Amino acid sequence: MQPCAVLVDVENVPHRSLEWIMHNLDSMGYLAILRRAYGDFRKPNLQPWNEPLTKFSFEKVSAPSYVPKKGTSDMAMIIGAMDMLYNRSNIKCFVLVTSDSDFTPLVRRLKQSGKKVVGFGGWHTTLALVNEYKKFVYIEDLGFSMPTILEYTMSTKETSKNLSKRQLIQFLRRVIREHSDQGWASLSAIGQHFDCKHYGHSKVSKYFDNNWVHFQMDTSRQYVRNL
Repeated sequence: MQPCAVLVDVENVPHRSLEWIMHNLDSMGYLAILRRAYGDFRKPNLQPWNEPLTKFSFEKVSAPSYVPKKGTSDMAMIIGAMDMLYNRSNIKCFVLVTSDSDFTPLVRRLKQSGKKVVGFGGWHTTLALVNEYKKFVYIEDLGFSMPTILEYTMSTKETSKNLSKRQLIQFLRRVIREHSDQGWASLSAIGQHFDCKHYGHSKVSKYFDNNWVHFQMDTSRQYVRNL
């Protein structure tokens, strides 16, 4: 069994998936000798995490939100991983449970230090992050539903208002998937769900032009797809 550290971004994945992930790591030959979960555990929506984290002996690392709609769990998780990299030489593998593309540089840095990095996350995880991992497992492929963006529906434009940047990107990724034809979705279809003016853009296309890290535009056809 290869010793590994398991780091979970609890604000980014469903709590029900943790038991499967831990059992799957055993079958992959990884021994979780360090287990940490990061999030603002004061939030009511994170309370369901208490039972699985206790069951699998995870240490909860508090990452409070100092301003509305902007969490610090990703930064705390990155700091924790780098601390383990330099101070725990017995850790040969890192397991990151998150769909957040902000972790792409961390995965690359861990690899440069000779560590294996395994990931678990949702279908909306960017290919840039997925391709950095030695192995990446999509949680939905195993029958678990990723939480919709704070369990919002997508029936009206009101849905897309007052989301954080991360939540909005995830929201739009889902809209694109549900309207896609071979991966591409028309801007007119997306515009039915997205009030771009609320986020400072006069047109839907301008939002996607300014977020080219996450989306690719086909300006000739007025279509967009996830990256």
